[in-house]
Amino acid sequence: MRRAPIIVAHVVATLVFAVFANAAGAQETSGPFGLRQGMTKAEIEKLVKLERIRDSLSYSTDTLPVPHSAFSRYLLKISATHGLCSVIAIGHEKRTDSFGESLHQDFTKLKDALTARYGKPEMHIDGVRRGSIWKNPEDFMMGLLNEERMLDTLWESSKTKPLPASLYSVRLSAAAKSPVVAQIGLGYHFMNVQQCNAEEKAKENRGL
Repeated sequence: MRRAPIIVAHVVATLVFAVFANAAGAQETSGPFGLRQGMTKAEIEKLVKLERIRDSLSYSTDTLPVPHSAFSRYLLKISATHGLCSVIAIGHEKRTDSFGESLHQDFTKLKDALTARYGKPEMHIDGVRRGSIWKNPEDFMMGLLNEERMLDTLWESSKTKPLPASLYSVRLSAAAKSPVVAQIGLGYHFMNVQQCNAEEKAKENRGL
């Protein structure tokens, strides 16, 4: 008869352990698109198919564990030593007018969602370079195409305002493929990105 409290205590302990285990598992994949810093190529390939981009640390895939409908392709930088260090999401090419109105709408939706997740951005630029001839509102797309206009938002980790999931920075940017076709990109860099960049540079320069 006295075993009932012991059994109940055991059940409660098991449930508590399960809750914490689930929370830990969720935390491990709480980074962008269901990925986390340092994941190995083998770990990622259990989830998605990767295609290597030339002789580099970069790989391409058309989906991720938690994809987003705004993006059609993802570029991952994966080091054999440091694991996953960056994720670049490439948006769909979409038509817009010369003012870039629909581009602004799509950009703002993503910017607002990212702000809700990561807080106020460190920097937001929506402006034209001084001296550019593409300075009027109807010249927006031409300015973007000629790289004389920027639509760019940046979040950076700091001691007073660290980003979650071991992120070093998050950057949302817009580009023009033609005067009437635009594309949005979203880049995530983890804290180990500098080590990966150094490794990639050393590999590139090994034949000099």
